[in-house]
This record gives sequence, structure tokens and C-alpha cells, in this order.
Amino acid sequence: MNYEYLKSLISLGFNIIPLNEDKTPKKSWREYQETPVSGLMESNHYALICGYNDVECVDVDLKVLPSKEERAAFMKELVELIDNHIEDYKKKLVIKKTRSGGFHFIYRAKNIEGNLKLAKLEGHKEAILETRGLGGYICMYDNIINLDYHQMQLITDEERDIIINLCRILNEGQQDAIQVPLKVEKQYNNYATSISPWQDFNEKTSIFDIISDEFTVVRDLPNKTLIRRNGAKSPHSGYVFKNSGCMYLFSTGTIYDAEKLISPFVAYTIKHFNGDFSRAASDLYARGFGDRKKPEAVIIEDKPIYTTSQFPLEVFPDVVTNYIKECARTLSNSIDYMGCALLWVGSLCIGNSIRVEVKKGWQEISTIWMAIVGGAGLGKSPSINSIIFPLEKINGEERRRYAKLRKEYDEYQLLTKKEKETVVEVQEPKRTQFIVDDVTIEALINLHSHNQNGVGIFKDELAGWFKDMNKYKEGSDKEQWLSSWSGKGIAVDRITRQSDYIGKPILPVLGGIQPNVLAGFFTEENMDNGFLDRMLFTFPELEVESYVDDEISPQLIKFYNDFIVMFYESMKKMVSFNDFGNIEPNVAYFSPEAKKEWKRIFNDITNKQNSDTTTEIIKSMLAKQKSYIPRLALIVNSIAAGWFGTNLLEITSDSMLKAEKLSRYFIAMNEKMLKNNVETAFTKSILKSQNGNVADKIMAIKKKDSNFNRTTVAKELNISRVTLYKYLKEMEDKK
Repeated sequence: MNYEYLKSLISLGFNIIPLNEDKTPKKSWREYQETPVSGLMESNHYALICGYNDVECVDVDLKVLPSKEERAAFMKELVELIDNHIEDYKKKLVIKKTRSGGFHFIYRAKNIEGNLKLAKLEGHKEAILETRGLGGYICMYDNIINLDYHQMQLITDEERDIIINLCRILNEGQQDAIQVPLKVEKQYNNYATSISPWQDFNEKTSIFDIISDEFTVVRDLPNKTLIRRNGAKSPHSGYVFKNSGCMYLFSTGTIYDAEKLISPFVAYTIKHFNGDFSRAASDLYARGFGDRKKPEAVIIEDKPIYTTSQFPLEVFPDVVTNYIKECARTLSNSIDYMGCALLWVGSLCIGNSIRVEVKKGWQEISTIWMAIVGGAGLGKSPSINSIIFPLEKINGEERRRYAKLRKEYDEYQLLTKKEKETVVEVQEPKRTQFIVDDVTIEALINLHSHNQNGVGIFKDELAGWFKDMNKYKEGSDKEQWLSSWSGKGIAVDRITRQSDYIGKPILPVLGGIQPNVLAGFFTEENMDNGFLDRMLFTFPELEVESYVDDEISPQLIKFYNDFIVMFYESMKKMVSFNDFGNIEPNVAYFSPEAKKEWKRIFNDITNKQNSDTTTEIIKSMLAKQKSYIPRLALIVNSIAAGWFGTNLLEITSDSMLKAEKLSRYFIAMNEKMLKNNVETAFTKSILKSQNGNVADKIMAIKKKDSNFNRTTVAKELNISRVTLYKYLKEMEDKK
């Protein structure tokens, strides 16, 4: 578009921002909902901010219609409706044709609202008519169908309402829905993509869950269900439309309005809150419905923490590290364990919503495999649970929802054909559970086919995961796991069930394991096939701590929960699908500065791989770090964007440097694990070959290595360190 023309529009009071090629803003834009744009960056594409200067747009998305004839017929009907009801509409409405073949009807009005879904066609999920108002923006185009942007008129409140209602007429003939008051809507629709508590409730709740004690199903038809008020003499009292899930009553003998579309939320509000939408919305929000608002940071007093940690907490926003530090101080949780668990949370939330492009032809996914290593009683599970509990709560709700819907579906399937005509049709539900501990590859692939964004594996004891891999045929499941880590498609073809295939697997793994148990898995096979190189280990020096009187702030726990839920929901909304129903991840790119840092890091790792001083085992691990560093950069970049509102699809140099810190941490932990395993193997080999009492065995070990690991030997001999030191002192005294 003409740059000078756009600047003239800004001088007329419109707000315009530059866009990327994918229609996303080049910079943060929400502030321009209320404040004027001070300058305009040159770009190939631009957007007009709706809501500001009373601008609203009806977006006509014709691509939902399959043929040119159907699209032309729909537009003819819409224009005729507007022409018949809005006097001189051609002098008032700006009409632009979009790049995809749709249309924008743009105007100014004092009574505009947030973004509204106005009309859907039967059999289509996407709205064909929706508004962009408060909290929205639209792409700008040169072509003029009717008037240009500078000729946009302020229409009356009545004319605006007529336009909206005319659009709703095309919503399968349904109209006059009871709307949530604008005052209530503004409390929750803070930005363009937010999902309100009532929208979430309407999507997850059938109106029959609310009205089943007041109405009876008379007949189930293809597009609607006929219902009758209990005690009514008429054949039926109204319908429940299958496409919208709304109720439409003819009868006035109920607490619900007649000849109005009643959504599940409206029915819930009328029945339980006497029509008070504000109280009903607050109740649903408290129960977890709707997108979480950005929580206010909780300020805490900086108090000393008496636990050791090597984990670089600075890779996370301060508001998150404050929570981790308080969990460490008041609950004696391990900072290392919690930091690593949070990386897994980030990995799972991102899932298939975003991939990172390292360079053309090389993309990395968000999957990480994390082993929390430590002895019994060192708080592995409490530390992990302090971090993952928000996702566990959501996952539990999804499991309960599926169990309820599955029971209803199974009961429906048992009905005869005639019985099914007098009840509501029940569709087979999809499993939306996204965290499991049953880790057979067959079960995972089946679940993943329902939940394409990803499935996280969390096991208190990770040893079972290693053992479960070879349940069917030696090596087969392990190969599938290795492929999934690399983002390659995985499939299962068992005799007992049909084949399943996942083209874009996301299977992050998290679990605890004791070091002596883990040592048994450092086999030649696991090291040769690169399985262990794909693992990230945390193995901090920990001791069992004394009881702490101080309590963590409930407000801080709530803040952390709300932040993780908000982050999870924001990532979930980024998930997109192609025309075949397959998931299509967004792609994040390195900023120019991040690219420079990545090149340096890559070459540093390469030099170590080529060095004669680097062991072959570490060289093998370093190769996988070239995949892990972009993944870790994606995770920390996304978490930061979730809090600061920065661009999710641009990996910053700061995120790249933080990923480098994490890589160094995990390399150090891997080296520590290897040393521990060597020491354990060394001790076990001597003890196995040595006969005699405890003192003789200690003497044999001491002769082999006077600087042996006291803790490892004490554990293998099943004695305390005090007893071990006593034996050593006696040996010294005999010299």
C-alpha cells in the first residue's frame, strides 16, 4: 500500500501497524488499542487496528464455501440484506476484497464490541461471518469495492446493530441470541484471541446438562433435537440446534426467554444466577473456564536459601524463579530438579504449536527427555510436583471429562434404533488427556492420534520407562522412541489392533531415577544407538534437610498456577491444522543476533568433537547438543514471551545464550553421571571378586584407589559412612 496514504490515515485518527508476511504484527500492538501510533515502519503489509477510533469490521470468509457459484450466491444474499435495511449503505460502508477472496465491510460505530462469531454454515467449523472490533485488527488492501479507508463513516448505533443482526440471520437461520452484556464481556476479552469463561463453558457443556430436569427429548433430527417442557400439552416446546448447541423455545411458560437463542451459558446464568451474567461468569472463571488473565506478579521478600544448586535459574523470568526459590526455601525442594521440570513443562505446552528452524532444511521440535537423578528420600517427586501440578490438574479434568462422555456414548450404543430416535445423539468422544505414565508405544500412538499437539510422559520412577520399551519385540519400541525424539513419524501395527501412524510426534519424557539403578542402563547397546545421548540428566549434590517453619505464600502458588495455565492455553491456541486435519506447526526463526551466537556455539561444539582430549562418550553426547540447544532456546524463548508478550516466533540472542548455559549444565551433569557410573562399576567389580568380611573388601578397594568415592562404597556395602570412616581409621592406626 502507498506509504504516504497510510500516514495520512494516521493523521485522520486511524491506527496502523506493519505486518509480517504471515499477517502477524512485526511488534507488540496491544498498546495501540488505546493510544495513537506515533510513527509507521515501512513494510509490505499493514493492519488497521479495530476498536480504536470506533472502527469495526465484518469479515466475510468465503473460502469455507467450496465453489465459486456458492460464494457468489452468499455475497449476493448478504449485500441484498444490507441494501434492504441500511439506507444509502454505499455512502457509509468501506468494502474491500481480501487476498483470500473474502470481503471486509468496515465502518465506525460508538457501540462496537469485542470480536464476535456471527454466522457459521452447516458442516463447517470456521465462521463465514465474524467481526473484528475491540481487541482485533484486519489486514489492509489496495483494491476498492466501495469507498476507501479515508471515506469510512460513523454509522448510528441502530445501523450497526442491524448489520450484526442481518449477519446472524445467515447463521443457519438462527437469530436473536441473548448476548452477554458488553460490560461483562470487556472484563474477560482483553485481547483478540482470548476465550471467555462463557465461550469455554459453551464449548465444553451441552445445554442438556442444564435443562435435562425441565425438558424431555421428543425426537432427534439430523440438524436439531425437538424438546418438550415437562407438563406441557403441546407436541414440542422448541429445539436444540446441533450446529450451535443453543436452545430455541416457542413456549413462554419457562424461566427462559421465548423466541431467543439460549446458549448453555445463558441457560446456566438464568437458572442458577437469576440472570446475573457477571456473577455467572465469575463463578465459571473460578472453576477454571476461560483463558487465564495475565496474573499479577507476587512480590516476595528476598530471603537466603541454604541449598546448593548448579542450575542456571536466570534462564527463566524472575517472576517464575521467585516461585522456585520459595519452594526451595520453604519446602526444601531442589532448584535443579524444579528447573529441569519446568523445561519439560515448557516442552509439553509448546508441543506441535511451534518448531524452530535452525537453517533451511533443518528444523527442531520441542521434545526433551529429562531424568531427575537422586537417591531415595532426596525429594525428587515433591520437587517435580511443585512445578507440574498446574498441568496435572488440567490433565485430570480431561480424563474425568472423557470418562463421563465415554460412559454416555457406550450407553447410547446399547440402545435400539427406535430408542435412539427419542434421545439426543451421542458422538464418540476424543481423548484429550495429554500426560500419561503408561508408556507402551502402542498406547501412546493411539492417544497421540486424538491429541496431535503432543503427549507428555511423566513417571515417578523412570526405570520402568527403560524396561517398557522392549515389551513386544527386542529393539522395536526403542527404535520408535528414537525416531520420535528426532521428530520422525512413528507407527504401530499390532496383530491385536489396526495400524496407527503419527507424522509429527511430540513425546517429552520426565521422571525420577536413582543413580545406582540408572547405572544399569548405561549398556553398550544404549550408548551405541544414541539413546542415552538423547537424555538430559540432573544429578545435583543434595542432602536431606531439616524441617523448615516458614510457609510459602498461597498467592505465590496461585500466581504460578495461573501463569502456567495461561502459557498452556496460549500455546494451545497457536495449534493449526491443514485441510486434511493434520497438524501444521508454526515456525520460529533465529534473529540475526541469535544466528551469530548459534554459529559460534555450533563451532565451539564442533571443535570439542574434533579434539583429541574429548572422550568418545562425550563426543557422542555433544552431537545431540546441536539439536538440544535450538530446542532449549525455543522453550526459554516461549516461556519469556508468555510473560513479557514478546514475539513467540523470533528466537532472540538472549534465549540462545540461555540455551547455551543450559547445555553446559547438562554436559557437566552427564560427565558427573558417567563418573558416578564408572565408580559404581569399579566398586561392584572389586566387591564381586573379593571374598571376606567388610574390612577386607574396603582394604581391597583402597589398594586399587585410595581416593575412592566413600558414599558409593558405603552404599554398596550397605553400611553408613560413619562406619566406613571407622574402618579406614582402624586401617591407618595399624600402619
